[in-house]
Amino acid sequence: MLFLLQGDGTMQRLDSGRIFQGSNNFTELGIIYPYQGVTLSVAFTLPNDIDTYYTPLPPLEPYTLKGNNGETKVFENLYYTSTRIPSSVTAMQGSVKVTVLATAAAEVTTVDNEGRLTTEEQAVLCTSYAATFMVEYAALPVYTVPDDPTEADFQKLVELLTVYQGTISGEVAELKTRMTTAEGDIGTLQADMTEAQGDISSLEKRMTAAETDIDNLQSDMSTAEGDISSLKTRMTAAEENVEELQSDITTAKANISALQADMTEAQGDISSLETRMADAEDDINTAQSNITALQNDKQDKTDSSLDTADKTVVGAINEIYEELTQGGGVNSRLDTLEAELNVLDSRVEDVEEKTAQPLMTDFTVDVDAATATKFYNNGDSSTIPLPAGGGTGGGGGVSTFSFAEATWVQQTDGTYTLTLTATQTGKSNNNYTALVAAADGTGFSLLAIAVIINTDGSLYIEGVTTPFAGRVTIIG
Repeated sequence: MLFLLQGDGTMQRLDSGRIFQGSNNFTELGIIYPYQGVTLSVAFTLPNDIDTYYTPLPPLEPYTLKGNNGETKVFENLYYTSTRIPSSVTAMQGSVKVTVLATAAAEVTTVDNEGRLTTEEQAVLCTSYAATFMVEYAALPVYTVPDDPTEADFQKLVELLTVYQGTISGEVAELKTRMTTAEGDIGTLQADMTEAQGDISSLEKRMTAAETDIDNLQSDMSTAEGDISSLKTRMTAAEENVEELQSDITTAKANISALQADMTEAQGDISSLETRMADAEDDINTAQSNITALQNDKQDKTDSSLDTADKTVVGAINEIYEELTQGGGVNSRLDTLEAELNVLDSRVEDVEEKTAQPLMTDFTVDVDAATATKFYNNGDSSTIPLPAGGGTGGGGGVSTFSFAEATWVQQTDGTYTLTLTATQTGKSNNNYTALVAAADGTGFSLLAIAVIINTDGSLYIEGVTTPFAGRVTIIG
């Protein structure tokens, strides 16, 4: 008889064996538990509703299965212990309730009257599990002394009494052990009670201080609620600012495109201006040469010795000289060109500064190649590898196989088996973990069920008494 203590607090029978009245220490009661470091005890409720005392079970050991070819598999996360069912449990026909109690050693910290901390290990009740099994009818050994008993009759009577005496002696020894343990527990409880009385006094003082702290916390809570309301208002404003920023970014991208077009046009203007500048410099050089000659050769138009025609020519020359040297004519046009050139230079420098770093304009992902490509406004692109899956530290991934209730195959002993081939698991060895979960409404409940993983990557689950729909999650 094999039971599994599951993580959800239930106890499930994994075999379909039968037990009959009067069997004594014949049927083994095996317990599979998913945790180590706990102590298990077992008790029974007989068909007449009488409860037996809890009997400690041997220490838990790693759960081991033997294959058909003699190979063994040790489960790292499952542990096993067992006991034999005595005749006192199988004496009556009917449903017997079996209860397993799990206790664990835990550290308990106490505070004495002087505020000193003391830490010690105490046995703390963890949880209990319950299931049932049926004791089927069988004729119990009943001996009737005949009117004229023979020596053989007396021998049978002695054998029967010996069996009963052994059972009673075992129960008496167990009661003595439990009485000794109870007496020790009473002494410990008395000491704990004395210490607890001191703790109560200390706790009363601390309770008074805690009440003051609660008042302060309520005041802080009111302040915090006001801060939360303020933060909500700021968050709403921040969300609006984010929307405005997104709009500004779109506008900025459009402005950058326009600036790039202006840059291209400005470069053409600069080239044209450079040509015109060279021509202007030649004109200036020529003009300066002419001015120098005019300065050397100019005549006063008021000179009385000149003829009228000569005076008119000289006056015209002097007017041209005045226009060239005092900002009129060519000089005025050159100043305008130089001013325009300075403005264009400033715009070009601003565009160059804003476009010094390339801007990303697109981002694509190639799932098959596990790469991503970034594209920039200057025509460049770069490809980066996508991170591999598998969780912390890399390694294999996670896959899930769903199965229906009809997927289970019933065996000759009445139990059901579920098998997944290596093709279905996608594995070629047993270096992975498989977890079984049963469908539970819209979700799944993880079951502590034994999964046998073969060296070729396949797996199977056996010993299930009731098939169910669910999934197997493979990690590794």
